[in-house]
Amino acid sequence: MTEPGSTAAPVLTVYWRPGCPFCIRLRRTLIRARVPVTWRNIWSDAEHAAFVRSVADGNETVPTVVLDGRAHVNPTPRVLLEMVGEAHPELSRLPSAWAAWRAFRLSPR
Repeated sequence: MTEPGSTAAPVLTVYWRPGCPFCIRLRRTLIRARVPVTWRNIWSDAEHAAFVRSVADGNETVPTVVLDGRAHVNPTPRVLLEMVGEAHPELSRLPSAWAAWRAFRLSPR
């Protein structure tokens, strides 16, 4: 599942599960930064859960993010935005990591 209204090819694949506060935080940040993402729910597909276990020492730790073929287990939004910016400079609309984090922290919940 990709974000509704997104026309760009996804640069990230995010493995998540419902109710995960870290996933919610990351999702808000990526939506605000307009990063094209494919979302994969590990509770709705056994293959997705198996992939996460294969890269997270047998655990179903989410969010697990795949950027350019490399898995990152539970990255912070700031670090992930920096990695995306470095790997995909064509996404010039990405805010700085600080701006995205500040927008997240100041948003009403």
